[in-house]
Amino acid sequence: MNKSESINTEEQYKKALDKIYQAMNSSALLEQSEEDEFNDLVTLVEAYEDKHYPMPKLETVYLSLGSNLGDRKEILEKAIVLLNEKVGVVVKQSKDYETAPWGVTDQPDFLNLAIEIRTPLKPLEVLEQTQSIENQLGRVRKEKWGARLIDIDILFYGNQIIDEPNLKVPHPLIQERDFVLSPMVEITPDFVHPVLGKTILELRDYPRTPPTE
Repeated sequence: MNKSESINTEEQYKKALDKIYQAMNSSALLEQSEEDEFNDLVTLVEAYEDKHYPMPKLETVYLSLGSNLGDRKEILEKAIVLLNEKVGVVVKQSKDYETAPWGVTDQPDFLNLAIEIRTPLKPLEVLEQTQSIENQLGRVRKEKWGARLIDIDILFYGNQIIDEPNLKVPHPLIQERDFVLSPMVEITPDFVHPVLGKTILELRDYPRTPPTE
């Protein structure tokens, strides 16, 4: 089989794989012609796999994590492990930021961080998994902006603008929250907000109005 041929059936694909595995497991050195044939076979197998077993497209998603109850650092670490398992691969992570509560001030300080994650999941699937992780870690939703064991917010899903009843992306309060912007500046200062047209760094340095309860 050479480059001018192709693999068109599952049976041909399996036979080609067998030949590749046999060649890889052989202790004998390949002659030049055999090596050329091996490389051609690998190319044909890869072309078949690209067509019939395409890899899912990965999207870059930015998440904000926060906790102000219990062992905050341990809870955030557990959340990141679960995000790696259920959502995608965490490729960047900011340091922890100790921040005053936002919106409702009569509560303990938060520990916040931001992460960049690569995921094959669709936006609502990411939401479903992040809420599942929050529940798994013991979050109870009682009061808006109130104390919580864990909070995971979807900040950006690539450059997409999403307006669903239960999901708004970009997160509508990003530009108002220093506890979101400072960790984000650490991992992606030049990312441009797809609605506001400003970089994360520009948004962090722009004057903001404190929230009212």
